Amino acid sequence: MLEDGQVIGPDENVLRRVPVSQVKLGALIPITRGAFTPTPSDTDGLSFYLEREVDIAQLKEIARKPADQYVVVRLSVRDLNDAGLQVIAKKADNLPGHCLVPDFNYQSYSDKTEKTEKWIPVQEALRRKAEIVG
Repeated sequence: MLEDGQVIGPDENVLRRVPVSQVKLGALIPITRGAFTPTPSDTDGLSFYLEREVDIAQLKEIARKPADQYVVVRLSVRDLNDAGLQVIAKKADNLPGHCLVPDFNYQSYSDKTEKTEKWIPVQEALRRKAEIVG
């Protein structure tokens, strides 16, 4: 079982639920930057789930909107680390395996300079590495 604050190793894969509006099927790189944009509720970091702890159906089922309004993408933690991000475990009430990228939060993304100089390049790197899995 994961402990809050435990660093997730680079050999793990994580899943992220993404609104279908952030996917352009048929495009060379179908996942948009918006798939990796913190929302106002992401005050403690961008959320992911460990793939070994949760399945795609569960991840879609707990969403606020119907499951068909989302796709699930997979990234390796190594890809996140290569983008300069650390992934840590953070218990959530809804599903096991919840984890965060604490530095990539709404407050830091809202800073125009940080967004342009740091986060947009990170988003570009992540969207190129992410794989649609469900």
